[in-house]
Amino acid sequence: LYQHYGLKVMLEMLNGMFSLCIVDLNKAKIYIARDHFGIKPLYFYANDKIIMFSSEVKSFYKHPLFKAELEESNLDEYLMFRYCSGNNFLLKNVQQIKPGFLMEISSNSWEIEQYWEIPDSTIPESKSRKDHFLNLDNILTKAVETQLLSDVELGTQLSGGIDSSLITSYASKKINTELESFSIVFKDELVSEDKWISKAAAATGVHSHRYMFKANDLIKLFEKATWHLDQPLNLPNSLGIYMLAENSKELVTVLLSGEGADEVFGGYSRYYDAKLRNQVEPWMNIFKYIPWLKNRLDKKFNFNSSQDDAFIKASSVLNERDLKDLLPNSNFDRALQSRRKRLSKIQGKGVKRFLKYDMETYMVDLLVRQDKMTMAHSIENRVPYLDRELVNYARSLPEELLVSGFKLSGVNKATKIALKEIASKYFNEDFVYRKKSGFPLPLEFFFKTPEFIAYMEEIILPGLEKRKIFNNILIND
Repeated sequence: LYQHYGLKVMLEMLNGMFSLCIVDLNKAKIYIARDHFGIKPLYFYANDKIIMFSSEVKSFYKHPLFKAELEESNLDEYLMFRYCSGNNFLLKNVQQIKPGFLMEISSNSWEIEQYWEIPDSTIPESKSRKDHFLNLDNILTKAVETQLLSDVELGTQLSGGIDSSLITSYASKKINTELESFSIVFKDELVSEDKWISKAAAATGVHSHRYMFKANDLIKLFEKATWHLDQPLNLPNSLGIYMLAENSKELVTVLLSGEGADEVFGGYSRYYDAKLRNQVEPWMNIFKYIPWLKNRLDKKFNFNSSQDDAFIKASSVLNERDLKDLLPNSNFDRALQSRRKRLSKIQGKGVKRFLKYDMETYMVDLLVRQDKMTMAHSIENRVPYLDRELVNYARSLPEELLVSGFKLSGVNKATKIALKEIASKYFNEDFVYRKKSGFPLPLEFFFKTPEFIAYMEEIILPGLEKRKIFNNILIND
């Protein structure tokens, strides 16, 4: 493609995952590029003497000119949001190539440019709801069918949620033999999705493989997963994905997952809250006469912040006070600065701006996590929801087919509306419109086991004490 059409046209023609390098000896140039959504990771290290690039940061450590130093200015953002957005990373002079970007390296210079970006909200086509749902169903069917092309054994990552269940349903209809699905379950029924996995497996006719995640697996996999992530473990369910990939490798080499659906189609409650804020705000002058209600609404919708800031903070795990307590030298505004700038550049209004922001930030980290945990066992993770035609169509849908305003039926019927409408063709309503779970690990139980307490006291806490980065008095308390 490069030889026939050149770099830019080649990148425009691609639809899928890649981190690639092209060396053009005739032009004396090197090009590296990352796929449109960031399904595959890509990093580079640059100083005045050397440029290195790789899909894994750990490979830089082998070079004698590489110096691994913490980039403390990015630590605030990492602690607040559990990842660094954009091109930020936790090591000095190490950057991520952002999704849809390429880097051109010549003998005496290098530069980075954007070759593609997620479409802003486009004008919806004049179609009925029924026609939109039918089109979406057809495009999603085609996207899954494309991702089924494989010379090796293929299965699905079935969490029991509607996203992976819908992918499994489409895939099972196209596979001639019984499709293999793989899931992680827990002994604690309050967090385990075993019941819903059984329903999904029965509805789709797949062969279901389930692996029990136990407390000792947390310790056994903690350092292995961290090594593959190239950074501190940020999401505990990464360990579940690691275990799933390790076990499924015995039967398959490719797994289809439901990653990306929430960001593309509006599956998180924070989108619903953003719409509700717009509806509630005009009434706040009246609610001031009902102090308890006003206080409650202020707390829920964060009226002390702009709507953009409120949305950005909605996905954080630490507030300003907690961040300062943990990291005394932290800077709350610095942690938000690049995110504010990114969101301000997104055109349009309403929830679709926030969807694009999450696709450029939150989703990228989830994709990297998924890729690294599966590739740790040479499993290729494919994401049909990030087919470019499907994303383009989703960006053109009327907002009310993604996220609606207040509904008496609650948030479960007000988010991811179009995808749930399609899912209801294949699964019953109790399955489709249940409360979202998000693959949680029963961490409170795991943390209280004698084995983990010993691991914490003998390994983790002494390491934190030695590095003197955090407030150790707070941590030890």
